[in-house]
Amino acid sequence: MRSPYRGRGFGGRAVVWLTAYLFEELPGIRRIEATTRQDNAAMRLPFSGTGMSRRPTTATRDPGRTGGREDGP
Repeated sequence: MRSPYRGRGFGGRAVVWLTAYLFEELPGIRRIEATTRQDNAAMRLPFSGTGMSRRPTTATRDPGRTGGREDGP
């Protein structure tokens, strides 16, 4: 997201809307998973502020800064 729009709650509102939409439109689902890199605090913030719980992971799916895999939290 571009700088003028960061920190204004758009991410959190998008997570709330998308979660409600998915549970309404796909009644068979039981949970939604979201992933991001461990060091991406800006992306993790909307998830934590909307009631999602953090679950530990064993490894990230994306390459780390050096190109190799990084262990998750």
